[in-house]
Amino acid sequence: MKQIFIFTFLFAALHANAQNKIGVQAGVLASRSIISGTSELESYAGSPKALTGYKFGVFAEIKLSDKVYFSPEINYLDKGSKYDHQTTLSNGNIVDVKRTIKTQYLELPVNLYYKAKTGKGAFFAGAGPVIGFGLKGKEESTIYKSSLPMMSTKQADIMFDGKEAQAGEGVHLKLMEIGLNIAVGYELKNGLRFNIQYRPNFNDIAPGDSMEYRNMYFGINLGFGL
Repeated sequence: MKQIFIFTFLFAALHANAQNKIGVQAGVLASRSIISGTSELESYAGSPKALTGYKFGVFAEIKLSDKVYFSPEINYLDKGSKYDHQTTLSNGNIVDVKRTIKTQYLELPVNLYYKAKTGKGAFFAGAGPVIGFGLKGKEESTIYKSSLPMMSTKQADIMFDGKEAQAGEGVHLKLMEIGLNIAVGYELKNGLRFNIQYRPNFNDIAPGDSMEYRNMYFGINLGFGL
């Protein structure tokens, strides 16, 4: 995790300069995990439902010109998806299965923003690459039979070890993902800022060749910079 130490040092260096800014932020995310192929996650293939998650982090901002700013971030956040499907049990019964994948990530975005100042603040828009590291996660499945109460439920840990799991071994994913952060927002003169973001993922984080797994999310964020 040497990247984390590099980012921490960078934040401290930026804050030491009076022209630079450092701040905190929090947000609400709607994420989806796009899964295709066949493996231990074959029952997730199809159209996922959005999972609500949260983001907490810090950002720094260094002025490159009157309108261009360099802004690295460190964020802790939730990602995942919900899935509903039907399956046939060994006894021939058709049941409904609700599955949820919820993962926690540390993300390190590096953004370049353009600001257009107004009388009360500034509109800003920008983008930049993101590196994410999987920390922990849970996979939960609940089986129902039509018009009957819940039949069973189970949980399994999600492991970011990059191993290709065999059937019944749970969920294994790669540790690191690479994506893009796109954001637009407005900043008040007192340092309060609002933005919306879109965060697609570039690389497949499923081990092996039997499936693909990619995260993406939309977010609404509130921040305050000093």
